[in-house]
Amino acid sequence: MQFLKNKILIFLIFCIFPDFLSAQFINYENLSISLSGNYISSASIQIYSNSTDPIERNQIVDTKGGFGFGISLRKKFFSDDISICISSEYLRIIDDDLYQIVSNDSNIKRFSAEEDLEAFPVELSVLYKLPEFISSTDILIGGGIGTYFGSRIRKFANLQTETISTSPELTIHIVFNLKYFLTSRLAVNFDLRFREGKYNVKSKFPTNSIIINDEVYFFPQEYDSKIYIDGMKIGVGLSYTIN
Repeated sequence: MQFLKNKILIFLIFCIFPDFLSAQFINYENLSISLSGNYISSASIQIYSNSTDPIERNQIVDTKGGFGFGISLRKKFFSDDISICISSEYLRIIDDDLYQIVSNDSNIKRFSAEEDLEAFPVELSVLYKLPEFISSTDILIGGGIGTYFGSRIRKFANLQTETISTSPELTIHIVFNLKYFLTSRLAVNFDLRFREGKYNVKSKFPTNSIIINDEVYFFPQEYDSKIYIDGMKIGVGLSYTIN
């Protein structure tokens, strides 16, 4: 049922909403475009998200934050206080402070490991502009829905996982946006976003064993994981109002 709900909402985002919005966005009045550099504070990986074993299913790896960039289109609707924003991002997180356990019947060893995550959020937000109380500044709050596409590569000891399949999931988010106008059209844009972006990745190592000092050590070969881009997003950039 959850899978079907996700598919229906993804269809709405990519098929119905664009048809509705295209007629609105084709009119450039009150349309602004923003470019930003972004920082994501953290992410986490549920290693075996579909395992029937609750101990395996609850294995979580927390990673560092990362950086990316984004673009968004925002247009006022119905009144000067309400706007709709369509945004897309690219972000990447590389964390090489992790480790991989390998073992055999008599020994356990630990290797340095690296997680390489890439994500491509696409989000639709409804924003409300608060009454102006600072000159030349717009403050907007709101939220919306989105979907995440992405990848995960785990590396250790000259080995790295190969992706078998990926699938997006839907998310909700809360937005705080501040614009300081340098001119009537050009503004510095600050974006603070809280969300629990997530997507699924099935991957595997080319082998499930490694030889160390003539001894064979084993490790899990296949992973059915869920990646959560659940850290706070901070974006800073420029916004230009076309008309």
